[in-house]
Amino acid sequence: DGSPSASPSRPSTAPRSSVTTRPAAADDLQALVRLDLPVFGADRTHLLARLPAFADRLQVAEVDGELVGYAALWPSGQTEVVGPLVARDTVTAQALIVALAATTDRPLRADVDARHKELLGWLLESGLRSSPGTTVMTYGIPDLPGDAARRFAPLTLATG
Repeated sequence: DGSPSASPSRPSTAPRSSVTTRPAAADDLQALVRLDLPVFGADRTHLLARLPAFADRLQVAEVDGELVGYAALWPSGQTEVVGPLVARDTVTAQALIVALAATTDRPLRADVDARHKELLGWLLESGLRSSPGTTVMTYGIPDLPGDAARRFAPLTLATG
């Protein structure tokens, strides 16, 4: 099972929901850290604080004023990569991807975890192509720490 990769097509619509998205603001940092910690199982404040300088776009998702997801869009060669992608559910992940896709004309790539079959299917239906996946390796533990159900895509395959 591979991750959807660069394609001229991009998702343009997400299922209707109560999720709203907007560009992240500086005062979102603490809420991003609170959301990110249980998902990745480590304090990544240092990474999240630098993410706006690294990424072309950083988008957050909210429901009733509560932060329920975030995603970044950053350049890699001729493509734009969606990652990290953290969301409470697939619908939230879709809303974030659609919002980010609307900000670029470049092909998208999303290294979505193979466990998220619904999101992978939606990306493929939206025109992204599948590419070979990668093997996640751990040492001394059976799986990565954190909540894989909300960890849709890493920042990069190399850094998580």
